[in-house]
This record gives sequence, structure tokens and C-alpha cells, in this order.
Amino acid sequence: MNDELETLRVCEWIKSLPHSYRYKNLTRDELTQLTHLYLYNNQISVIPPGFCNLTQLETLYLNNNQISVIPPSIGNLTQLKYLYLSCNQISHVPCELSNLVKLTHLDLDNNQISHVPYELGNLTQLTHLYLSNNQISVIPPSAIGNLTQLTHLYLSYNQISVIPPELGNLTKLTHLHLNNNQISVIPPELGNLTQLTYLYLSNNRISEDKLLEQFRKYKLMYKYNDKPESLNEEEMDEYKLYFDQSHA
Repeated sequence: MNDELETLRVCEWIKSLPHSYRYKNLTRDELTQLTHLYLYNNQISVIPPGFCNLTQLETLYLNNNQISVIPPSIGNLTQLKYLYLSCNQISHVPCELSNLVKLTHLDLDNNQISHVPYELGNLTQLTHLYLSNNQISVIPPSAIGNLTQLTHLYLSYNQISVIPPELGNLTKLTHLHLNNNQISVIPPELGNLTQLTYLYLSNNRISEDKLLEQFRKYKLMYKYNDKPESLNEEEMDEYKLYFDQSHA
């Protein structure tokens, strides 16, 4: 090994991370030069404090583990661009995560998160945000409205009842997944999202008539799981509607 080590992949079904800077034959200097670290598909339950001193990291994969707590010291990893923590047991997102202002991809899918901190709005470079399959009931307007670089936003399978009007600020969105929530109304501000290619709203509390009324009014582009009977071929062609049997 040498001090030019940049990428480390550990897929050995490890159960814990070392609390020191040593891993096998790697030295402290070698580890602190890491820019890409892949630890997915293990049995890791704790991120030790010293781990977050790997301040050169740009990519960190910790998905598919057993992590329940994101330590506040993760805010030290200010070079991170890609952070994947999906499929863990995380219930709380620390506000220190907002220090990672270079993040472009943040994946927190399939956890137990119920609250999204408003500080998340500081991550203004985000293009992909994954929060599906959690327990989120409220999208904080002050946070979501600042994420104007987002192109992909995944919030399906939560308990969301209201889409904040500030979502209309995200004019670069191409994919918006809000299916399997408790939404009953689509705010008119969603009509600002002229780049949308896919909008998933299936399995909410929106009636078909109301959905089509709002669709026609705001000229949104929807992807239905099943074709509504009242939609004619001319509208399908005019608004480029998509139909399939997939679920987002």
C-alpha cells in the first residue's frame, strides 16, 4: 500500500468498523487519503467517530447495513459529493449533514426517518435526493424550496399529506415520485415544473376526476399506473402521458 490509495471496497460481511485509523495493513496516512469508500452490504451497526476524520472522501457507500445513528461528526466530511445510506435503520437526520455543501447525491431511502431538518436546504448542489420508504409526514417548505438544482426527488411510500407550494421552485426536476402517500391536492405551483418527465402520484387520496382536472389546468405530465378511462387519445398525445404497470 502507498499514500496514493484513493478507493477502498470492503464487502466481507464485516460487523463493525475499526475505531482507530488502522484497517488490515493500511496506515493512518493511507486511509486519510481515501476519496472513495464502499462499505455497502455488510452488517455495520455503528459509524465510529474517528471514521468521520477521513476528510478527503468524495464518495461514501454505507447502504444495506444496520446503522441506526448518523453521528454529527459526519459534518466533517465536507468534500463528499455522493452519500448513500439507504436500507439501514436510521430514524434521525442530524443537522450537521447540512455542512456537506458539495453533495450532489443523498440517498436515505428505506430507513425510519420521520423528520427532515430544515437545514437540509443548505445542500444547494443536490441533484438527486432519495427519501422514499420512510415515515415522513411533512416536507419542510424552507428546505425543499432551496434545492433548486434537484432533477430527481423521491418521496414515495411515506405519510405526506401536503405538497408545499415551494416545490414549484424546483424547475429543473425531471423525476418527482410522490406515490403511496396521503396527498389529496396538487398545488398550482407544480405547473412551474416544465422539465418534468415523470410525476408519480398513484395510491394517494386524489380522485381521478380531480387529478385530470388539475392535469388539464396546469398541463402537468403524469405517469399513471393504470390509464384513466376518461382520458382520450388526443390528450395522451398532446401532453405526452405515460402508462405502465411499474411502481416507483
